[in-house]
Amino acid sequence: MLNIATANNVPDERAVEERLRALLKRYDASPYLFTNDVVVEHGALPHSHPVLTLGTRPYGDDHLLLADYVHEQLHWYLVEHDAACKAAVAEMRELYRDVPVGHPDGGHDEFFRGS
Repeated sequence: MLNIATANNVPDERAVEERLRALLKRYDASPYLFTNDVVVEHGALPHSHPVLTLGTRPYGDDHLLLADYVHEQLHWYLVEHDAACKAAVAEMRELYRDVPVGHPDGGHDEFFRGS
């Protein structure tokens, strides 16, 4: 069972919590559920650990909120499947030896370990 809580029970946190609950009723995100605990925290950047946390940035599009939720859930999946993830990264490094890094063509680094 998914537990969605607010960190401070302030209006913007409650609004994001309500939007997320509505989205999860509208869309079946259960295939992407890898942790049951979600916190909405005013001003926080979305991150996965130690508890999946969503911020209160102005989500003008509900799909951006859903994308943040699924993105952070996937970090939990990767942690649970660490060996397979490392094997996939090793295979990708063999296939793509010159990965672009930096704006505008690439990511933060070759293997960004973000939230």
